[in-house]
Amino acid sequence: MNLPYGEEIQSASSGTPKDLIAGVKTISKILNPDTDLSVTDQKIEALAERVRNRDSNSKAVRDVFLEEGFGGIANGEQQDYHHSDISHVLDHRQGLPIANAMLVQAICQLNEISCYGVNFPGVFLIAVEDDVIEPITFTVLDYAKMVQDATKSNLSPPTAPKAASNRETLGRMFNNLQGIALSKSDYVKALEFVDYMGVITPNFWFLHQQRALIWFLMGDSASALGEVQLALKYAPDQKTREFIQTWRDGVAGNSGGDPLVN
Repeated sequence: MNLPYGEEIQSASSGTPKDLIAGVKTISKILNPDTDLSVTDQKIEALAERVRNRDSNSKAVRDVFLEEGFGGIANGEQQDYHHSDISHVLDHRQGLPIANAMLVQAICQLNEISCYGVNFPGVFLIAVEDDVIEPITFTVLDYAKMVQDATKSNLSPPTAPKAASNRETLGRMFNNLQGIALSKSDYVKALEFVDYMGVITPNFWFLHQQRALIWFLMGDSASALGEVQLALKYAPDQKTREFIQTWRDGVAGNSGGDPLVN
């Protein structure tokens, strides 16, 4: 698939924290090619100025975002692509946690405030100075308690906040978009988002399995099984290969046409 912003995403995924924000802005262009990023930059600078006029610290950042009315998606509103588009979020003040978190990071960078994303299971968080913040309510979290609760659910988050890499952050954003596309049965878009994930993490077995699922949902079993073979090729260990083989056998044996979702 031709990816018009593939080089930009690849560069952002392997670059600096500033490059990460450039990659997040590129996602805005992918979602809406008419986006004027110069206007986006002006709006980010205006928010940064509000923080700068206070104490340029974690509390100032939280206060500004709350006063500006930033939050999560409205109750009952179906998730849509624009909730991952920081340009849209700047206008409507509603976004996925990771989109809000990236706006926080952009503003902190402009004010030289220590800040990094935290790739926590189930929700993306943002660390500002010594605070770990939930980027919907903009409250300071008890990270140790979150780790304790996650461990009880058989998850294994880092015991201390760990900075998410550019690859992890951008990959999570595209993974969110792929999930939304699948929920809409927008399979062409879903393939596009998985292909961008492939730019970030080439030859990752799971992405080939995701492509296989999408092709299968589109009714193209031959392409689906071809992607499963690539997933097997790049599987890192025997356990993963066995999992993929079981999945493959289910796809191959499903003559009724019902999608096999794992």
